[in-house]
Amino acid sequence: MQLLCRLNRFLHRHSKETANMRGGKLLTGLLLAVAFVRPVWAATQDKTCRPADLSLHLNGGQGEFDGMSHSGTWLVFTNHGDAPCSLLRYPVIRLEDAQGRLLAKGERKARVDLSQTVVMAPHSTWRASLYWVSGDVYGRGRCVSPSRAVVGWGQSRLRVGFDGHTLCGPAQEMVSFEEGGLELSP
Repeated sequence: MQLLCRLNRFLHRHSKETANMRGGKLLTGLLLAVAFVRPVWAATQDKTCRPADLSLHLNGGQGEFDGMSHSGTWLVFTNHGDAPCSLLRYPVIRLEDAQGRLLAKGERKARVDLSQTVVMAPHSTWRASLYWVSGDVYGRGRCVSPSRAVVGWGQSRLRVGFDGHTLCGPAQEMVSFEEGGLELSP
């Protein structure tokens, strides 16, 4: 409703043509369009993605993460549903062994709003980066080789194989990786 009031004030303030139109047909049409589009847009914002509508796979980025004792990958999400849906920009990502035990946890470089979401259009592809220390640079550090990544939001979960990756950290701490937020895949 605030948007409609602002639009109405803007049109009256900035357009002599709008004020002089016969019957205000343009203004009425614009107000009806905004009144119709806004609820549709708001409804789209509230529909959380369902695991059944998404696929998840890894993409090593042709080695773009690999370097001096570091490695990484992209977690790639595709919305196969026929409608847009929302997903947390920073979903919870766990790296587990085959028995479901937590081996590594995601961390973020900077403080972020964990409630921020992205709207995935139908058939769009989004990705989040994972970046980690891949060699024991700590001297007697701890290295783990997870078998799967588990991505969670609300009560929903998606899993993808994570074999062939080794993450390392200090011996007395949980191994961690840097997690980037979801971005539209190029």
